[in-house]
This record gives sequence, C-alpha cells and structure tokens, in this order.
Amino acid sequence: GIISIADGIKSRPLFKILKLNLACANINENASIRLQEAIATLKHLSTFEINLRSTGISNEEFINILEGVRSSGEPERIRGISINISFCSRIKESGAESLCEYIKTLKTLEMLKLEIKYSKLAEPILKSLQENLSSLKYLRHLYLNIEGSTINPQIVEKIRKDYKRLNHIDIKFNQG
Repeated sequence: GIISIADGIKSRPLFKILKLNLACANINENASIRLQEAIATLKHLSTFEINLRSTGISNEEFINILEGVRSSGEPERIRGISINISFCSRIKESGAESLCEYIKTLKTLEMLKLEIKYSKLAEPILKSLQENLSSLKYLRHLYLNIEGSTINPQIVEKIRKDYKRLNHIDIKFNQG
C-alpha cells in the first residue's frame, strides 16, 4: 500500500516529477508521515501531482504530506503543482491555509492545478489565490475545478479579469 509507495520514493531521490494517484486510498497518520519523509528526500523535485480524491484524509495527514513537499528542496525548483482534494471533507481551513501559504512561496511556479470539487474549502482557497497570484510572476497555466462547491462568482471573475497574462486559465464551477 502507501508504505510501499513511500519506500519506493525514498529509493529514488533523484526524481524530478512525482505523480501520486491515491484516490480512494486509506491514508492514516502513519502513512502520511511516511509519505512526508519520503517526499522530503526528493531534492530535485520540479513537478508534484497528487490525487487525494475521496480518501477521507484528515487535516493533519494532509498537512504532513504538504510538509514533505515543502521540505523537498528549493521552492525555486518547483514548476508545476497539481492537487486534487475533491470530496475530502476532513481537511479543515488550516489545511487550506497551509496549501495557500506553500503556493505563495513558489515564485517560479508555471502551472497550478487545483481540484476542490464539493468542498467547503474552495472559497477560502480561491480568495487566497486571488490575493496572491500576482506574486507568481511565472505562472502561465491555471486550472481550477470547484464544481459543486459554494463560491462567490465575483471571486472567479476577478481572477479571470486580473490575470489575463496567463496563457491558459480554466475555471470550472457551478454558476447559481
């Protein structure tokens, strides 16, 4: 399971791209700590993708995994981030804040993809992105899927309007 995945990651410290599809997996605290430790060994990481859809991951477990990515090396190396936390109802606002704080440090980020469908975290995450996207000077591709989440459409429109410099912007949401 996840412990084997973590061991595999640790045995490959030169990975530049890490894609983890853990959708519907059973992630407990021990597994999240093992993933945190394994991901932290990837000092050349440039692209990180993780699918946590419908995992039931807790707030603390999510923050553990984010800490692994944050510890993996220089934030200047990270060019792409893709995180799917759709249907993850146990992640709290502090988990969303941790994610947003991490994204703000990624000054050379070129691609950001967040899937936060059917989540109460969509609005706080989008508000933070709206306030901080201007600091991400190299961001060219933004993909946000917030379908089924309650969100003020003005936030989405402001992101679209303010960030015309992006080569590609795709925001999917339910308009009321």
